[in-house]
Amino acid sequence: MKTPLFKLFVFFCLAISFTACQKKVDLNNEIAEKRTGLVTDKVYPLEGNEVSAIILPKSDLPHSKLLNFYGHKVKVIDSVCDEYLKSTKKVDISKIKDGEFIFDIGNSKFGIASITGFRKINAGPKGWWTHWGYNPYVSSEYPNVLFSEGDDGYVGNFLILVFSKKVSTFGFEVAPNATGVNLKCSVGYQENNTPIENEMFSVEQMVSSPSGARQIAVKSETPFSKVTIYLQDSDPGKRGLAISNIRYALAK
Repeated sequence: MKTPLFKLFVFFCLAISFTACQKKVDLNNEIAEKRTGLVTDKVYPLEGNEVSAIILPKSDLPHSKLLNFYGHKVKVIDSVCDEYLKSTKKVDISKIKDGEFIFDIGNSKFGIASITGFRKINAGPKGWWTHWGYNPYVSSEYPNVLFSEGDDGYVGNFLILVFSKKVSTFGFEVAPNATGVNLKCSVGYQENNTPIENEMFSVEQMVSSPSGARQIAVKSETPFSKVTIYLQDSDPGKRGLAISNIRYALAK
């Protein structure tokens, strides 16, 4: 009787040891993912991906609205044109790893800091899975994007961007996290990194996913260095926005 009991005891100990080791491996993997900031089990948009179309037909969308400009001379550029592309430089995000969480983009000549942070998402079925939009509303139909998600997984409904140098022109493309809904995107511009009450002017534009991303760009005679992007929150379960094709022109 001693031998079978002894074997059973040994088997029980091995089973406990294996379970403990597996838990340790899982914990190490979780820590490693948090350190690298890589996303392995999500596709974006996070909402509606089981029931929504990947691409929708092209449709006419309303123009952007310039609001509260208080005498500032501002030109809104809500479609892609040669003048805008030739007069601005694009912020390169191609070298950022897919899924990486970051606070800063750009280089030594011009940088953008996100107070809330964002996550780099590549285009494709395992990244930003829907169609982005159509020209001339956007410059590319399947771009890589920066998503308003923190390193703790929290999805915010806004991005606060602070520039290392003042600009006279700044633009980006934006789409919501949720699919199948039209949401209002409001963008506020400030001369300095001051409280949001010191807004110079703002722009509003309707956006949607899929196929409803829109460019929002401005050229201002008064240079500015802070931009706040806010997406209407009609449903707490459909938070989040993505931006892409960020372009700028430094103030003289």
